[in-house]
Amino acid sequence: MKQPSFYLFLFSFCFFCSFFLAADMDAQKSASLPDKLAPVQVGMRYGLKDMQGKTVIPALFEALIPDGDSCRARTHGKWGLVNLRGEWVVQPLFEALDKFYGRFAVAARKDSVAVPKTYYLQQQTNLDLKYGLIGQDGAWVIKPLYEKLVLCTNGTVILYKKFNLWGVMTVDGKKQTLPVYEAIFPFTDGAAVVVYKDPSEISMLSAYYGSPDETVTGGKWGVIDQQGKELIAPHYAYIGSFHDGLAAFNEGGTWGAIQRYGSTKALRNGKWGFLDVQGRIVIPATYESVNEFDEGVALVTKEGSTYLIDKVGHKLARPDSGILKRVGVPALTTFCQAPAWGFIDTAGRMVIAAAYGNARPFQNGLAAVSQSTPCDRQTDLSAGTASNSLIRNSGVHNVRVNEGEEQWGYIDASGTLVIPYQFTRCVDFSDGLAAVFKEGSWGFINKKGEWVISPRYDDDTQCHYRFKDGLALVSIQGKWGFVDHAGKQVIPLVYTLADEFEEGLAAVRIGDSWGFIDRQGQMVIKPQFNVVGSFKEGLANVRKRQSVYSSNTSTDTDFLYGYIHKNGNWAVPPAYTDARDFNEGMAAVAGMKNGSLQWGYINASGSLVIAEKYQAVKPFEKGIAYVCTQTQGNYIDHSGNNLTTPVDVAYGYEGSKYKLINGFTAAIDPANLWGFKDKHFNWVIKPEYEQVSHFTRINGHE
Repeated sequence: MKQPSFYLFLFSFCFFCSFFLAADMDAQKSASLPDKLAPVQVGMRYGLKDMQGKTVIPALFEALIPDGDSCRARTHGKWGLVNLRGEWVVQPLFEALDKFYGRFAVAARKDSVAVPKTYYLQQQTNLDLKYGLIGQDGAWVIKPLYEKLVLCTNGTVILYKKFNLWGVMTVDGKKQTLPVYEAIFPFTDGAAVVVYKDPSEISMLSAYYGSPDETVTGGKWGVIDQQGKELIAPHYAYIGSFHDGLAAFNEGGTWGAIQRYGSTKALRNGKWGFLDVQGRIVIPATYESVNEFDEGVALVTKEGSTYLIDKVGHKLARPDSGILKRVGVPALTTFCQAPAWGFIDTAGRMVIAAAYGNARPFQNGLAAVSQSTPCDRQTDLSAGTASNSLIRNSGVHNVRVNEGEEQWGYIDASGTLVIPYQFTRCVDFSDGLAAVFKEGSWGFINKKGEWVISPRYDDDTQCHYRFKDGLALVSIQGKWGFVDHAGKQVIPLVYTLADEFEEGLAAVRIGDSWGFIDRQGQMVIKPQFNVVGSFKEGLANVRKRQSVYSSNTSTDTDFLYGYIHKNGNWAVPPAYTDARDFNEGMAAVAGMKNGSLQWGYINASGSLVIAEKYQAVKPFEKGIAYVCTQTQGNYIDHSGNNLTTPVDVAYGYEGSKYKLINGFTAAIDPANLWGFKDKHFNWVIKPEYEQVSHFTRINGHE
């Protein structure tokens, strides 16, 4: 649920709040402008180029941020606005400049009255600034008199901060409310959540700067409309964001310090319900925890049972099961609870309720799950599990409390706990056994939860213990080797590091060099590489270095990747800055161009069949691979042909968060929530999850 984390770091703040551009664009002028632009850096200066590499704006600016048909630019420490020819349309006169929204933008200049800084405020340079509103000509519409301004999404309402409190005004400067609130969260569905300071509290342990991602703890919560009228007088312990016309509220809860001398607070106890923007209680406060509504349903917990309800509070039936997907549902609003994990099928239906602190995919008929733990027992997790985090809107705060340890067990496809919670950490079942961590060491259990190999292996592992084709890679006192199902050392534990067997060979390290052994433990490729991959389709990527390195003896090939056969001979000589494993006859390789890695694909003979022109790539799977440039993501075939209409990405970042599995593409939306798209980038499972893994068949694999 998009809500404030109850974990807080004092005096966190944001200098800017980003908004979407809503300005009108002249059609004829737009037609003459490049469709797609990419940033270019020369030294410490920035400009723009088009997709053909032609310079659009020379690299002359200290900072350059494209905003539609103009760019915010900084020179000599001052911000202004330039057009796509690099000409100033708003002179660089401002210490800070937010994105234009409609006809206005928030800007700042230095306060003429110096602000004395105490020791703990020395780093907060924005205390020297005063904020106002400018028009498209750069003239002040609202003079810079405020400690902070936030222009809301409709472009007509402003949240302003004065005397360290917040109020509401219009873009013409008319005050809708006096500055009386400790916090105001931006308007949603015509209403905004506000927070009064609770007179009984010594202080609110937060420094609120107007961002929707910031943390606020304590206080009394209410709701106002855009005219500043109090729709709900501030008296609740907490109110969430409005979604589907409803917001969760907590009645009777109390905010208290997590640790005796800690600086963070948690909301404890109380009951949860839902109210509408008029303040009417639609669903009474009877639940221990709730999630926000989405498409008419919400996940709730009551008397230890977790289930879905509709918008009038009726309990919904559990859907049928199918192929399952592990999903991290947005955090339950019981703030002393970790994010809830559950399982959905390929239609997006929740088939095992999201009631676990963490979960791993189904393998061999079982899935590892952990108990949801109260906040005084939360801990960072390892072995591939998710971090504990709670959110408001898109703000995520990872936390660690060093008290207690999470307990793991295993469930079957019906959600029945078949191996009780008892392990500190665990790994998926493979070859009928699963590695589990208990009392300081790793061992292996069967599907009945019985010890097959008692705990004896190191906790300081650099890979997950698991059986594969009858052997498991294990470590004792920092030395690595392989054991069979009875725990017998088949290959002695003598290596400084090792990897699993792939295609009959395993990479092992002696000292600082890597080589490869066979399943009898014989060294078939002597240690000589400083980086190796796994053998896939008969080839492995490696990087070789000289036995003695100096500036006089090194060559260009000392730092390049190539591919070797299983006899150790070069199949593809070292020629690449980076390289990936082969899959479907293709391997991704990268070279340095214009100061950045550019990826393409080679075939098994080493021929570059798809040019190095991508910023991020994924392996080929069922004939297609996901690739992205700085601005667009797309699926291609083995010849490099585009298979779908390209979609915009944020300079390759979002592109790295696509993965094609079983015909589905795990994808993230602008609010940092995950869902699934098809290969044409249409949503098939809506983005509403904190984290996702992959679909697995109950008794099989992907």
